[in-house]
Amino acid sequence: ATAVAFQLDQPAAADHYRIFYIYPVLVWIAARGRILGAAAAGALIASMVSWMAVTGAIPVAGGSFDDVSFLQQFLAVTILSTLTLAVLVQETATLNRRLGIELERTRSEKEILEAKERAERANEAKTAFLAHLSHELRTPLNAIIGFAGIIRNEEEGPLSNRSYREHAAIIEDSGQHLLSLINELIDATRIEQGILELSDDVVRPGKAIDQVFRMLKSTASSKNIRLNNASPPDLPTLRCDEVRLRQVLINVIGNALKFSPANSEVDASAALEGGALKFVVRDRGPGIPPDKIEAAFGRFEQFSSDPRIRAQGSGLGLYVSRMLMAAHGGRISIDSRVGRGTTVTATFPPGRVLPG
Repeated sequence: ATAVAFQLDQPAAADHYRIFYIYPVLVWIAARGRILGAAAAGALIASMVSWMAVTGAIPVAGGSFDDVSFLQQFLAVTILSTLTLAVLVQETATLNRRLGIELERTRSEKEILEAKERAERANEAKTAFLAHLSHELRTPLNAIIGFAGIIRNEEEGPLSNRSYREHAAIIEDSGQHLLSLINELIDATRIEQGILELSDDVVRPGKAIDQVFRMLKSTASSKNIRLNNASPPDLPTLRCDEVRLRQVLINVIGNALKFSPANSEVDASAALEGGALKFVVRDRGPGIPPDKIEAAFGRFEQFSSDPRIRAQGSGLGLYVSRMLMAAHGGRISIDSRVGRGTTVTATFPPGRVLPG
């Protein structure tokens, strides 16, 4: 390669090829030092080769024209190739840096757009929430204020009139509904902030269902719906927050009553399965389309088109129930088909089932 590149005969090449051992060093310097480093390395190599020629460390010291020509060609090729390589390396690095900056800018713009979209969605959700909340709070408040005014003004005769008892019942029911809406909002906020605290109570599963049945008896009676508790009597006790369990059952059984047709049935039961304890509630309502089941756990989600049904809740019941079950290490699921009713299962892990 030396003989061909510099037009030397084989013996001359044999005398001069050792000088090319310096090339790997120059390539490394060009790659690491960029243009300034390559220029400095070229100048250093030229000085070293010249000094070696003068001192006789290389055959050029003989002074022949071929040796001097070879030295000149070597220095020219070495410096030019080193500088060329350095320029390529530096331009490649510059291009990569520009590409990196452009990619980072593109990524930043994408993140900004995504953040903007999230903010817009959050703002839309907030607007919808405020509109929904104002409606939900206004409905029971109007009933409370309206019927309280009727009673105060004795518009239907003396207070001994039997109709006032019905008005008082409406006021009580509206107040309880208003309180439940506020409690659900408070619970949702506490859960999202991670500040909800659970107590460790010992609960009998079948008894918990019976308690909720008694609380919802009037609702079931108004639609002539039969409530069935199919829990076996020998179930083990459960370690959980009794108030929160009752809240989950009220939400789930209340939904079942809300969507079930008149003169039907709602079944609720507790059962031990694989070490876990499950509460299962089944209704005979219209059911939920499979593609809407996950959305049913969202905040303020209500699927009924009947305004009378929509006015009965905040759309937070299942959302809060899922969070409460997760806080216990459990889960809640829905199995439903349109026209075949809905089954909701709340599962507590084996670690919360007490032996005996």
